[in-house]
Amino acid sequence: PLPPGVVGIPIEHDVVGTIEQALRWHPAARRLVVVTDTGPWGREWEQRLRALTAGLADRLAVEFLVGLPADELQRRLRDLPADTIVYSPGFFVDGSGRAFLPREAVRLVAAASAAPVYGTFSTLVGAGIVGGRTTGFDAMGHRGAEIVLALLEGADPASLALPAVMPTALHV
Repeated sequence: PLPPGVVGIPIEHDVVGTIEQALRWHPAARRLVVVTDTGPWGREWEQRLRALTAGLADRLAVEFLVGLPADELQRRLRDLPADTIVYSPGFFVDGSGRAFLPREAVRLVAAASAAPVYGTFSTLVGAGIVGGRTTGFDAMGHRGAEIVLALLEGADPASLALPAVMPTALHV
């Protein structure tokens, strides 16, 4: 929930929905490899992803590749077996301290990976991931503009029929 006095629609990254979609497209997958970094953003994602993927342990062996130098990460990704899928939100810094934008990091991951790569940010589509269940930033911007315009026109914030969370859709 949003704090009092804040009007908007929170977003949730549909990680489980994305992984479930990947499993429908890759029914032989028995392994999930998750790639993040060791910076604050990466650690937050790692913690969230560990909690979310715990429920998949009966179907998938889950492995985390966290904070590896890019060359080591690429080597490990090239050696993945055929029964693997990869999930990554991207990362900002590799294990050697090299800075990345998440889209650049995912491009590196996807180019090296022997397995298909999935993610939940719409901006990663076109950078090498197969896709994912995402909320498009363009949809967020449009909805945000509608909220602001309604408020500027005098709408009572309580009268805005806002969903509890921004909807996601499959982007590939």
